[in-house]
Amino acid sequence: MHVRWVGPSSRVTRGAAGPATVALSCLILVVAGGRAAGQKLDKTADTWLKQYRMLVLPDEVKVLQQIKDPADLAEFERIFWTRRNPAPAGSENPYKVAVDKARATADERFSDTGRKGSLTGCGQVFMLLGDPDEVLGTEIRTTFEDRPQRGADAWRRPEPAGRNATRDGARRPETWTYKSNTQRTYLLPRGDLRLQFDSGCEFEEGARVMDELARVAAQSVHQPGVQYEFGPDGHLRPLSAAAAPPSKPAIQLDQLRSDFAAEFEMKVQMPGQGGAYTAGLLHGAAGALPPTLGDGKPVPLRTVARATPEAGDPVAFTDREVFALVQPDGSFVTSYGFALPPGRYSISIGLLEPTSGRSTVTTGTVETPDYAGKALVVGPLVVLSGAAAAASSSADPYAAFTIGGDRLVPRPGNALSQAESLRLLVLVHNAAVDASTNKASLRAAFSVLQDGKVVAKGKEQYFDTPGAAPEVGPIALTPFAPGRYLARVEITDEVAKTVVVRETPFEVRPPDPAR
Repeated sequence: MHVRWVGPSSRVTRGAAGPATVALSCLILVVAGGRAAGQKLDKTADTWLKQYRMLVLPDEVKVLQQIKDPADLAEFERIFWTRRNPAPAGSENPYKVAVDKARATADERFSDTGRKGSLTGCGQVFMLLGDPDEVLGTEIRTTFEDRPQRGADAWRRPEPAGRNATRDGARRPETWTYKSNTQRTYLLPRGDLRLQFDSGCEFEEGARVMDELARVAAQSVHQPGVQYEFGPDGHLRPLSAAAAPPSKPAIQLDQLRSDFAAEFEMKVQMPGQGGAYTAGLLHGAAGALPPTLGDGKPVPLRTVARATPEAGDPVAFTDREVFALVQPDGSFVTSYGFALPPGRYSISIGLLEPTSGRSTVTTGTVETPDYAGKALVVGPLVVLSGAAAAASSSADPYAAFTIGGDRLVPRPGNALSQAESLRLLVLVHNAAVDASTNKASLRAAFSVLQDGKVVAKGKEQYFDTPGAAPEVGPIALTPFAPGRYLARVEITDEVAKTVVVRETPFEVRPPDPAR
């Protein structure tokens, strides 16, 4: 999609290139797909990875690249499945049981001469996502030998993906579609995930698609505290050590002082475990922290939080390490994210800088929507700095805003420099579905206002899925004069006849001569 963006000035000037306009297009996620780059895998580790490659996260591939010993690989497998165990107190791992069952089904459906079906692209995607919501491009949905007798309208009935061998045994290309719903939103054009498989049951593993698959795979990690660690001897520490509690004493929220002022600024909300995931910026003004901290590198801070609902018991968030960027004047910025059930909460977040011992507690109110309900949910309109690739270091100040491989970069107070670019993003869920077409009908229209007047406007975007991620940018801010602006998006649900407007103020500042 390509959108023409009218410049921020009402006066149109002409040059050699024609009218002064700023080109605006939908965001393209730029991420690294497939196997992480690095040293070659050990043969045994590579064989294991091929069996579960869509389930393995990029950081886990890096761990595998360091493994040369069979005992270490066995330990890696134990840690891998434990991290994904939703019921660690039980006698068996429900996640592994489900994966083993899906793998056997994939072998049955997708196997070809000399190759197991679970090793194909079809099999790997099936193990991660299950059966698609739609399968297109297939004339025969079952094998010729076991195809049952059917009535005249039987071709309309949905059947499992992959049952499409022809009379001579060859497969036909087909397209699988996974629709967005209340539990998943694919950050791709049109909001759903479409995979085109060739006759060999493989698909093009492009960056955007692999990013979305990695994001889904990451949601299966139920025990993030269980980590992979190598000892001084170069061997992987056993699971008992990986699951051991941290050696640092936990900080207590009620014991922290108020040495400086800090603020939590909510930016993003989306479906999360148990309800809604909320991510925001934690930032402090000049003098908050010693300016010499970190020497330009991210500085570790320890955080602890508590959310108190209007009715019911408080929800405590345990001691967690985040990383902050500290400026020469002592101001800082980091990110913090948490998941809560639907409701309105008073939240307190405490920060401790271990080196100086300075600490503070910031308080505020957060309201989390009900993504499991039927009502349309339109998240906040997020003002972001231009596209940025995912950080390569785990010490990322914007870690709470990393969605799959896409790294969102908001600014405190939505203040952007003219030297930066602008992105606008809103997440939409639970749009009504037309019973006759089984599709939603969403429209999104972005605009920017100054002093009540529209100074920039984008072409309407259309989506036919219940969940969508309308966005525009990056937009160069050089033509925008310094000042205050208002970003606006109008979301129209044509099926439910509902219109929701979200507005977020932002500021454009002159470039910093020191940078």
